Amino acid sequence: MFVMAPADFGRELIHEFIKFVGIYPVGSLVQLATGAVGVVMTQDPQYKLRPLVMLVRDAQGEEYRPRRFISLAAQATLDPRRDWSVVRIVDPKAYGIDLQQVANDELFSGGYQVLHV
Repeated sequence: MFVMAPADFGRELIHEFIKFVGIYPVGSLVQLATGAVGVVMTQDPQYKLRPLVMLVRDAQGEEYRPRRFISLAAQATLDPRRDWSVVRIVDPKAYGIDLQQVANDELFSGGYQVLHV
């Protein structure tokens, strides 16, 4: 979208869209450079490329239990030897992840959440 911006939408409109929605919209399933997969929970206003993510699966595909919240911006500072960036947005179906079930687990079934930084 950003590449097509000048011709199709105008760069200013795209910048406003990114400020409002973020590069990785809340609720998106993303794969990290570590191999882990997580759900974008919120944007970091200062670091648009490093949102707060709830880890759902580790690099081997095992479920995180308890699930962990991780600030990619903070983690990049605390653990600079590892790449804590988002590689891509992924299709939950391709990973066998039901985002509705994940939300239900966390919100209504007494999910255990650990802030991991």
